[in-house]
Amino acid sequence: MEQDKPATILARHAAQRRWDDLTPEQRTEATAAACARNPSSLSYWALKVDPDGVLDEDERDRQAREKRRTYCREMALAREARRREQKGAGDAAA
Repeated sequence: MEQDKPATILARHAAQRRWDDLTPEQRTEATAAACARNPSSLSYWALKVDPDGVLDEDERDRQAREKRRTYCREMALAREARRREQKGAGDAAA
């Protein structure tokens, strides 16, 4: 196991101390921007399907859920294709 450098240890300690000092509301605020950019987040897809905020909430949520499902299916298909490709490359090397 590789040893962490002193600077890494210090940075992790500082980050943990900062996090420990935040209230739950401040923690939520601190992570909100990252959550909004995460494709697993429904709010990410809601913004994609309705950037202008013109859809009613139920329709926006329905479309956002469907977009997220589609994205997850595409990721699963891509992962399976990579596995097949790697398996084929492994068979060719043998």
